[in-house]
Amino acid sequence: MLLDDLLNLPPLLGCLILIATIIVFGLTIYLASYRILFRGKHELLGDATRTIFLAVNLLVGLFLSLTLNDVANSLSNIEDIVGREAAAISDVYHGLNHIDSPASDDIQLQLIDYTKALIEDELPSLAENKLSGQAEALLRKIGSAMHFLDTHSKMEDRTWIRISADLDSMSNYRLERLHYALSPPPFFLLVVICGMVVVMVCLGVYQPSRSLVFLVSFYLSFVGLTVYLILSLSDPFQGLPGVDPASLENVLNEMLRIHKSAL
Repeated sequence: MLLDDLLNLPPLLGCLILIATIIVFGLTIYLASYRILFRGKHELLGDATRTIFLAVNLLVGLFLSLTLNDVANSLSNIEDIVGREAAAISDVYHGLNHIDSPASDDIQLQLIDYTKALIEDELPSLAENKLSGQAEALLRKIGSAMHFLDTHSKMEDRTWIRISADLDSMSNYRLERLHYALSPPPFFLLVVICGMVVVMVCLGVYQPSRSLVFLVSFYLSFVGLTVYLILSLSDPFQGLPGVDPASLENVLNEMLRIHKSAL
């Protein structure tokens, strides 16, 4: 719930809130470890703590890289799904031109409405981790209409089979998008947070000073910025980057152009 509220905020505000939270959290751990854990032992534990600090910090960077790569690949997969979905819609629309039936025109109009629903209703609905009821109703209506589509030749029969396969693909693409919308942030992110805590504890071996607190805050700001980016990418229907519906918009414009020219 807190994560959803954070991502629902304007990107800059959400990012600043997360960075401030991580800075306060990190500095609290740093000062607490200095005053409690390392009190009177700074000279004794200095070398060992520096070694642990360097090793853990290296692992934090590694897991940050892995996590960013994971969520970036997920975003790329979703954009690929949207592109293939747009191609399937286009194939169905153009395939209907090769079936001489009065129902073909009606199904094409329903495809136009369905594509509009995807852009205007479904993609925003996925920000709330659900599919659009409007798009689902239109897809079922198109599927039902396909069963009453009359064919008069073997060529039209083969076209009908291809169109039916594309309709099945369109339904599968919707479920795939929902799967990505429901996916939790990568578990690597938990390792990053735990590593950051260890780093802050290790820094407790150093006596606080204005310069050191500034450097630690700068480090925590970078971690907070990266974590916010990871969270946004892990829920691309709600976060900062967002899924670009350009391929669906291009298909919709093409279908509208063809429909208007046919009138």
